[in-house]
Order: sequence, then C-alpha cells, then structure tokens
Amino acid sequence: MAAMIACNNTEIIDVGGKLTNAITFDNVNTRAGLSDLKDNGFGVWACVSSKDAGSSVQYEPLLDNERVYLKDGEWTYDNTQLWISNSMFYFFAAYPQGIFQQHREVSDERTYTLYYADITADGSADTEDILLSTNVTDTTVEGYSETVPLTFSHLLTKVNVSISQNFKADPDFNYYVKKVTIEGIKGNGTVVLFPYEGAFAEICDTSNSNSIQLVKEYPKPRILRNIDAADPTVVLSVWGSGAMLIPQTIEAGEQDEQGNLLKGARIIVDYYYDVTVDDDYTDATLKQATAFIPAIQWKSSESINYKLSLANVTLITIDKPSIESWGAPQTGGTIIIK
Repeated sequence: MAAMIACNNTEIIDVGGKLTNAITFDNVNTRAGLSDLKDNGFGVWACVSSKDAGSSVQYEPLLDNERVYLKDGEWTYDNTQLWISNSMFYFFAAYPQGIFQQHREVSDERTYTLYYADITADGSADTEDILLSTNVTDTTVEGYSETVPLTFSHLLTKVNVSISQNFKADPDFNYYVKKVTIEGIKGNGTVVLFPYEGAFAEICDTSNSNSIQLVKEYPKPRILRNIDAADPTVVLSVWGSGAMLIPQTIEAGEQDEQGNLLKGARIIVDYYYDVTVDDDYTDATLKQATAFIPAIQWKSSESINYKLSLANVTLITIDKPSIESWGAPQTGGTIIIK
C-alpha cells in the first residue's frame, strides 16, 4: 500500500491525529432498519485498480472483511485506508460479518478479486437475513465523494402463499387447510460478487444444489370461512410475512404419469372438504390440490406472494404472483466512519 501511495503522489496530512485523506463511509441506509447494523457492525471489503495504462495494480485488496462498528457513538474501523488518485475503488459490505470470503483469481494474465459465500436459505425459522451493499468510486471524477454511501438490501428472496376459499365456485361448503408444501426448490447455493470494469456482477449458482421441500403443517387445520360473518372470506398467509429462500430460477413444471415432479416447482395443498357449514371438520373428506409455479426468476430483495383459491377440485391454478420490493430503503441520517 505504501508503494502505491508513493507512485500516485498522494498527499497525506495528519491534523489532530486524523487523516484528511482517509476513506470514510456515509449515508448508510438499509431496507431492514439500522438496529442490527448498530448492534453488531458489518464487514467491508475493498479493492482498487489503477487507471494508469500498463499499471499492475488491478483489483488490489485494501480491506478484507474489515469490521465497521459503533464506538462511543461514532462509526469506525481499525485498518484505515486512503484514497488514491487516478483509480477505481470497489467497496462491498455484508451483514452479518464473516459469511463471505475473499478470493484472488488469475485469468488472462490479470488478477481479479472475488467475494463468495455458500448460503443455506431453506425457509426455516432460523434462516438468517443477509444484507449486502456495493459501491464504486472513480477518483478521476472531479469532486468525487470522499465518503462512501452504502445502501444495504436483502440478498435472499421472500416467498409466501396466500390461500382463500373460492366462494363464487363453492359458496356453501367449508375448507380446512391441513398442510402446504412447496417442492422442487433449491435450499442452498453459492453467491459470488466480483468487481469488473466499473461495476459489480452478482451470481447465485444453485446448479449443484439438491431440491428441498418447504412444508407448513397445521396441527389444527385452518378453516377458510368466517362462520356467520357478512363477509366470510379468510385469507390464510401460510408463511406469515414470508419464507426466506435462495434466489433461483424456477423452470416450467413437468411431472410423470405417476405425478412425480420431474422439472420445476409446485405447490401442494392438503385440505379437508366439509359439506356441513360448521367449524367441525371431523366428518370432512381429505383432499389434495396441486399447481405448478409458473416459470420465473426469484430475485434478491423481492417479496413474492402466490395467491391460491380453493374449490371442490384437486387441481388449482396460480395467477401471476404479486412481486414487490422487500422493504423500502430507510435513511438513518449521516453516518461517517472516522
């Protein structure tokens, strides 16, 4: 680092024990609120490439999982780095700290820096929310910001299923949901981020992952009718606010003659069908309805909700899902790491 500073004639001025050319971080925002980051801190990686023709400084690591944390009410980090003129700086931040690893790779006689993590996100209650942020700063741009803004977003995809009774098709009888299963999805993958020519690319590779089942079972089946209410509609949100899953491609569904899933993913609903309008399903008939999830790309930081309605059939169809951004960025004020 000292050699790089000397070559770029970077002037270092120490005023009152603080470096005036130090890299700091500003405007730390997140879609998940700031409380977790404030309590635990987060990790920052950084690398730099010189824009001088023929320079050997290409994606040279500066910070490697550097912990950024609150101390005496101020954000700080220990391994202070300095801005270098005529360079591209690439910053990658992640919470929780320690999930990602740094890797150096040689290709076409150039050396690159990559960040990777093997992620398990199977929708279970202990699935951990992962927040990421990237930033690229070009020091050849006049008046470039010497503080690095970081806006965190979710790495994972949030998926849910909402079930109601189709009262237009069957207004008279009752339905009780016993179990909901999503099968054919991937529960883990390798996430890779790499800086390249002024930007970050992100890949989530699930090609070597095994398919899993995401299951929600109700010990007491849930009725889909408000008994004696003017509006009998009940909407059952199966996974509450949503199950966190790995971003992935859902292919068009296919099954064999025996009903075994060959390709894609599908939703299976086990339910009781009762021809008596009461709240007792003991004399009801147990049925099962299935539907393929339409081909789609589950993307990071998206909240996807599949809405199903039940009538007295064993095949259900899924309308186009509602897809929303998972949370809105929240500004926590100006946070400068000194």
